[in-house]
Amino acid sequence: GQLPGREVARVLYDIASGLSVLHARGWLHRDIAPRNVLSEPDGPTTLIDFGAMVPMGPCSQTVGTPAFVAPEVVTRSVLDGRADLFSFGATLYYALTGEAPFPARTFAELPHLRESPFNVRAGRFAVDDEDGGDPCP
Repeated sequence: GQLPGREVARVLYDIASGLSVLHARGWLHRDIAPRNVLSEPDGPTTLIDFGAMVPMGPCSQTVGTPAFVAPEVVTRSVLDGRADLFSFGATLYYALTGEAPFPARTFAELPHLRESPFNVRAGRFAVDDEDGGDPCP
């Protein structure tokens, strides 16, 4: 769910670091989603569930958590690191708002193929940012 700004930064830095190594070696995780991120307060963050991992390139199987999967996972057959980065961004959105940017339970429901996400600033930060300061100091 929704996390404090500093916690979001720490957790997502750890995820990004792991993805950097994975992508540099030519692999895709394909299921970056909140349920696959384990984090303890002030502890390490662990990315789990590598069962969907594949080499970058042609891929005919749609795998991932529907609310966080990149559109190209469903619409294209060649994948690269951008698919994981989309899911990473959706996970960031979830950490900031407590909600998925594109709620979907199945791949057939994927609203992000045709809709824009809810404005993060209009949600959580409209309250956090009342003094005009940085919501994530």
